[in-house]
Amino acid sequence: MSGYTQLVSKKFVFEGDEVEVQFRRMKRKHMLKLLPLINKFNSAQDGGEDTSNIMPELLQEVMSVAEEYVAYLNGLKDADGEEISVSQMFDEMYFTELAANISMSLLDASLGPLVKTPDTSEG
Repeated sequence: MSGYTQLVSKKFVFEGDEVEVQFRRMKRKHMLKLLPLINKFNSAQDGGEDTSNIMPELLQEVMSVAEEYVAYLNGLKDADGEEISVSQMFDEMYFTELAANISMSLLDASLGPLVKTPDTSEG
């Protein structure tokens, strides 16, 4: 049996709040656009090269399509307790770190066993 599921559920912590997200896996057309950047990043990383010039481009490309795959977002609220929508989260600079983490999780889940995704845990 494969490990495929229709929706992927993930939890993130943002400013002390637990944010629950469900997303569909990325379609092939978007993934094929990203693979050259992923491969470029992985080659640089494997060769001990600086990847700081590649990561912004990769994140921008992933984040440009990630919004359409997020099916559910819960727990992200503004200072007044109002829910933040998926589109607002991806649009607002304030949420860039969370949006990037969600986007990279989407990329990782979409690739499955195909390709090693970039490790963004290093600061």
